[in-house]
Amino acid sequence: MDRLRDVFVALGRDGGFFDFQNAVIAGLYDALSQGYSHGENEVALVKRVVETANGQSYKNVSIHGAMLHGSRSYVEFSHRDRPVTTELGDMAILTTVTAAGDRLLQRLCIVQNKKKGSTSWRIDAEQLFLLRCFPPFTGNRGIFRGCSGLVFRNLSGCLGAYGLIAPPCEMIFSSAPLVEEMLRGANTLKADGISAPSDAWGTYNWMDRVYDWGLLEHWPPRETWAKFCGNTRFARDITELVRYWTQVNIGEITCWSNEVTNPNADAFANFLLRKAGFAKLAHLPPDNVFGDREFDGEMGVLLCHVDATPTEGAGGPAR
Repeated sequence: MDRLRDVFVALGRDGGFFDFQNAVIAGLYDALSQGYSHGENEVALVKRVVETANGQSYKNVSIHGAMLHGSRSYVEFSHRDRPVTTELGDMAILTTVTAAGDRLLQRLCIVQNKKKGSTSWRIDAEQLFLLRCFPPFTGNRGIFRGCSGLVFRNLSGCLGAYGLIAPPCEMIFSSAPLVEEMLRGANTLKADGISAPSDAWGTYNWMDRVYDWGLLEHWPPRETWAKFCGNTRFARDITELVRYWTQVNIGEITCWSNEVTNPNADAFANFLLRKAGFAKLAHLPPDNVFGDREFDGEMGVLLCHVDATPTEGAGGPAR
């Protein structure tokens, strides 16, 4: 916990980190603008986002992106009184914070991107239920083929989310529960129906709680680490999304202090990291869920990796 605090404080004070975020933001706006000018669909736009973000870094923060190819992944589950089959999502946003390879923190968000029609975004009710509630599901085809009775816990309310893409080059990020609220029973979401809740940044922040409860003494002022490691459920645009993501605010926590907290979701996150070629960045546990199966799916994978390994002379081992 001390190590996380120190890293976040350092980044919060570093003007170069802010410049890095702005460079990533500018690149993504340009990528979506080009995609829209060519009339590309969601899959092509996701590919542009992944390829543009990949390889950008600043000091101990690096972004990695990969497109995993294959058939789309569909899962089967019970929706109300009947079984349904729907796609899981087309993009995964991950964040991993490591120290000497050990995972101090890992987060996962499964995203379905939707390109705006003439006036609105069309939302499939069954997929929305999946991304909002994550009921027990069975693999139909793609990544989860052969898996049955899988359960992903969604304690944050942001394991599942939507990327609402709009011309000329914008993307709104919203958790699935918030999309449900904004739809108000409809199956299309109009721009004037989108609103940010007052607690969009998060209903909790573990660093706030530690500070309030006085668990650690001699903590630096709040403003030096504010906006890190919260629970962001809504971002108005790419600018907010990139800043929240690179400040470790996006998605469900699946691993904390090298302890797995959400087993199936963590196994899925690690499966994606391995298949995307990012496993070397962290010591990942053995996979008892997906094993050594081949990847069979179509998904963009975005990873923000923060290396919190103490530098020489910076003190003892990470905690």
